[in-house]
Amino acid sequence: MTIEQKVGQMTQIDVTAVVSYVGDCPTGFLWEDALSCQPVLDREKLRSWLRQFHIGSLLNTPFSSGCIGGVCGWTARQFRAFVREVQMEAKAANVPPLLYGLDSTHGAGYVLGATLLPHQLSLAATFSRQLATEFGAIAARDTLAAGVPWLFSPVLGLGVNPLWPRLYETFGEDPLVVSEMGAAVIRGIQGVTLIDKTPPSPAEHAPPHPHPPGGIGAGEAGWRFTFNSSSAHVPEGAAACAKHFVGYSAPESGRDRTPVHLSMRELHQYFLPPWKAAMKAGVLTVMEAYHELNDEPVVSSSHLLRSLLRQRLEFDGVLVTDWAEIGSLHMYHRAAETLEQAVQFAINRTSIDLSMVPLDDSFSVSLARLVRTGAIQESRIDESAARVMQLKKTLGLFHQPIPPVDHPYLHNIGSPADHASSLAMARASVLLLKNDPPPPTRRRRPAALAAALALGPAYSVGPLAGIEADDLDATSFSGPGTRRRLQDLPPTPGSPVLPYAPTNPRWHTLPAAGAAPTAGGHSVPIPAGGSGTAGGATREWRVLVTGPLADSIRYQTGGWSVHWQGATTDEPLRQQGGETVVEAMRRLAPNGTRVHSTRGCVITSLTGQIGDSICSTAGPEGAADANATLNLAASADLAVVVLGEEAYTEKPGDIDDLSLHRGQLSLARTVAATGVPTVLVLIQGRPRILHGLAQISPAVIASFLPGPHGGTAIAEVVYGLVNPSARLPITYPKAEAVMGPHWRKVSQTCNSHDHSFLASSTTSCPVEFPFGHGLAYAAFAYTQAKTVPTQLLTHPAEFDVSVTVTNTGLLAGRHTVLLFLLRKYQKHITPDAQTLMGFQEVHLNARESQRITFSLSTEALAYVDADLQQALDDGDYHFRVGIDGECSRYLAAATAAGLRGKSDEAAECHTSLFLSAGGRIPRTQLNEEAPLHLLHLYFEHMMTHTPSRLLPGLLALAFAAGLLAQCLLSSAGARLSAFLRRRRAHAARDREARQRLVDGDDYPGLGWEDIPSPHQHRAGQHPGAAGHWFEYPSREGLEEEWGGVGGAEAYPECAVRPPRPIGWRAPATAFDQLARSNQDLHASLRQIEHRMASMEASILRQPGSQSMGHLPMAGGSAVAQTAAGRPQSMVDLPRAVSSSLSSPRLLPPPRHPPP
Repeated sequence: MTIEQKVGQMTQIDVTAVVSYVGDCPTGFLWEDALSCQPVLDREKLRSWLRQFHIGSLLNTPFSSGCIGGVCGWTARQFRAFVREVQMEAKAANVPPLLYGLDSTHGAGYVLGATLLPHQLSLAATFSRQLATEFGAIAARDTLAAGVPWLFSPVLGLGVNPLWPRLYETFGEDPLVVSEMGAAVIRGIQGVTLIDKTPPSPAEHAPPHPHPPGGIGAGEAGWRFTFNSSSAHVPEGAAACAKHFVGYSAPESGRDRTPVHLSMRELHQYFLPPWKAAMKAGVLTVMEAYHELNDEPVVSSSHLLRSLLRQRLEFDGVLVTDWAEIGSLHMYHRAAETLEQAVQFAINRTSIDLSMVPLDDSFSVSLARLVRTGAIQESRIDESAARVMQLKKTLGLFHQPIPPVDHPYLHNIGSPADHASSLAMARASVLLLKNDPPPPTRRRRPAALAAALALGPAYSVGPLAGIEADDLDATSFSGPGTRRRLQDLPPTPGSPVLPYAPTNPRWHTLPAAGAAPTAGGHSVPIPAGGSGTAGGATREWRVLVTGPLADSIRYQTGGWSVHWQGATTDEPLRQQGGETVVEAMRRLAPNGTRVHSTRGCVITSLTGQIGDSICSTAGPEGAADANATLNLAASADLAVVVLGEEAYTEKPGDIDDLSLHRGQLSLARTVAATGVPTVLVLIQGRPRILHGLAQISPAVIASFLPGPHGGTAIAEVVYGLVNPSARLPITYPKAEAVMGPHWRKVSQTCNSHDHSFLASSTTSCPVEFPFGHGLAYAAFAYTQAKTVPTQLLTHPAEFDVSVTVTNTGLLAGRHTVLLFLLRKYQKHITPDAQTLMGFQEVHLNARESQRITFSLSTEALAYVDADLQQALDDGDYHFRVGIDGECSRYLAAATAAGLRGKSDEAAECHTSLFLSAGGRIPRTQLNEEAPLHLLHLYFEHMMTHTPSRLLPGLLALAFAAGLLAQCLLSSAGARLSAFLRRRRAHAARDREARQRLVDGDDYPGLGWEDIPSPHQHRAGQHPGAAGHWFEYPSREGLEEEWGGVGGAEAYPECAVRPPRPIGWRAPATAFDQLARSNQDLHASLRQIEHRMASMEASILRQPGSQSMGHLPMAGGSAVAQTAAGRPQSMVDLPRAVSSSLSSPRLLPPPRHPPP
């Protein structure tokens, strides 16, 4: 390939650079004529890009900015036809097939008719790996149906700043949740299974069933080459793109694309684990980020994009920039004086493979010129072009460069099964954050009543003018929409507001199933729970649904839906079967219930930016709507107030204040002030500050951005058709001044109620709702938490934490059990307030119990210290099941249900482990394990095939001999060189020391043997001479030299540290040093033998092998087992053995040759 061809493979341009707009487009801008201007492939533009620049990749849709001529996008078949034409032109130009990518962040959002799913933050609330895998599988199937094999998904950032406009694209704030859910999505995208290939019958397009479907879940984890009928070399999976590397989600200002400052310890402790999980899941591509990390633009950071990504994480896939990021080095970050210099910095300093340019030829021209002038080595672009070409080969583009006209996925796009999965995800994502009985109503003063009814549009611009809930009485008042008196209602004082169903004692007089439908909408069967009368007379029950998000599918679906900033109308989303909260509440309303709705207020913005938007009732229509809201609330049995945000993403979503619009706050206060039991529903991409709304609302529901089916899911929860099970994946803040993740430091506290500022008197800072919070219509009690074993003496080792979960309610339900580690003390770093160690979901029928177990290892207990080393402390480790206070609440419910007597939370939900094998854990790079991994594979091949195949065995033995020789030569060479250097230095210092003794300057009368050792000198026993002679003011200096000469750094192939000398004296002869070196070599050989025997044992433990009890290891030892008594797996064995053999504190090598 020529230089230009290689550069072309590194170039990605936007699709708008190769399309033209046909019709009446006088100025060429797509928005000039919205009636006839349509995008089509401009073959001349494409041919120019192909022949002149040999481009290798395309992205995006022409409709990303909005609808054109009443058309809002391409269907899968239209998109596929466009991709076919592009690939035909590439083939004609003798250019490798182009790699096409799309932002399918929650389903194929840019493909009309594709199934849209909840956003990642809503999906994280499910805490379901199974649903996350299905999430990735659906997105991949629909994107592949459009002929596009590359998805820019998932986002692996930690959502730690609620102001950030891309928070809803994350999996929340916890590293473990982001790691597990992100890896599951990657497996779903890259491990797609082919569903039924037959086109669905018309009957299959019936409305989705109101109850959750079973069997949701995609195929096995990892990339799987399952072949379709068109080509035996085209995988049915797509390529995932993990983004954005790294730290992008934690801007100090909360605004998008702004600087991030993180200590390296924070980066390694919290932000890198999701990327490690992605690498383990086999992610094929990674996208870098827009921001500057610690003042260095990520796009030009050698440390981040070479040392960390390529070497530390050993990522060998394609690294792509975000939109125009190389050019931003010059125009945005101001770190390069020209565009050409920006290209030079980005390519020379990093390992970027593909530049999302995306609209001009600046990158291609500059990079080719830099290579020809020698400013960039051609070998540098060779490696990137090779990785891009390898990705295309992996995706089958060389075997099938032109996608066929038909594809099995085309017959399943937008299928009822996929919509059922989307609805199931939305149901599982609905959060019940509060569900209390409503406060007792009070009589209101006539003046306050008149003021409330005369408010009109005033509440849209500020809070109620001095009118609080205590001033309002819902029992009786005059005027339009007079409310029924309290005796007309049959509430049970202790019963919560939800569900609104006859199964709830508060609403037990709702009509029985089978009553005639009301005008409120289609009714569904409701279990009989009452007579349908109140006070002996049949009457109509009323529900008010109000708020700016109550009747909007596009707002509940959010950004990246049809267009970049979200759909401009509900129509494209309604075609998917989506419905608003109002529509679903009417369709599913119980018999005898009428649902009324108002807008409450309307979200508008003069500038089009969310940061300038308000919720207003201005104008005659707004004033009439405000009065109707008050009157309907006064006469309603239940009010559902739906608040939140409009659609947005990225920089246009920046805001200055996390508070909800003043108009929305006032609307909720006004409705609650009438005394009607109020359900506050929050649909928003980030947790907006509520300013007391949660306190005046007896019930609070949140769903973040649940997608087109979110309205259905919310209505089902309100009516009790679905038992909520979601948990908060973030901490919901109470005030902007107090924000932070649940893993904040234990010292991050606030003053207690007595206003004491002493550390012992401070308390946890208040939050609206803590991480992991989530209620249900059933109570789940935790009992008998236990750790097995309770004490560990070695590392690495495994242990189990188990607990019994009991559904103490009367309804079946799904429940997620959370396990937290509580560190009281930590030797090197201030401990976190809590650390999530695991989560598991369980499905239990009423009064059913199940024992669940968390299998953990001591590696999970380690933390990153100030020196960026993994540290593991000795001592007690305390575990808690559930969030703080959850266990006691559930135990109280179990006691009230008569399932058990009084219990102590500490005894039932807390357990501990004692560890006595602490210390620093040397970091073992993956490349140090590569030779042993290959040796392991050779042995496996030799042991599992017939004995007649001698070649694999010979190769394995030869490889082992080569590895052993390499270790010996590296070790001996390093030691001999170090010995000679030290010998020369010591000889000079010996002469100087002897001369001082002869002269009697320092130690008159002392012989050579009496010169003190280094730590005798440090202890102050003999100040002076020893320190000068050794030139080490402390032991650390000595250890640093010794570790640098003889440690793992000198011979990483072996990763074996020599014995650490403590208090040794100057070497008397060369023979002493050689003898010590000989001892260490024997120790290295012994440990290599031990490692090889362990791997052999793990191979023999595979199915079909001989019994482990009859297979002694080398040296006569038994099969290696963990401290917990379980054999180590083949996958974990190399890392476990390496960790144990590499740490002198955990397993020091012998000081003498083995017998």
